[in-house]
Amino acid sequence: MPAAPLRIADLTAGYGRTEVISHVSFDVPAGSRTLVLGRNGVGKTTLLASLMGL
Repeated sequence: MPAAPLRIADLTAGYGRTEVISHVSFDVPAGSRTLVLGRNGVGKTTLLASLMGL
């Protein structure tokens, strides 16, 4: 099985001393579409900003 084009392993991110995302791991298979869905304030923007290196 080929490696996923995007593999996130044990991602932890936050602001200052506040941890917003803790130990998130997932793979995005080639050719797939991925939706990030959740309620307000659960870390969607933080996740995407972390993936983009912001």
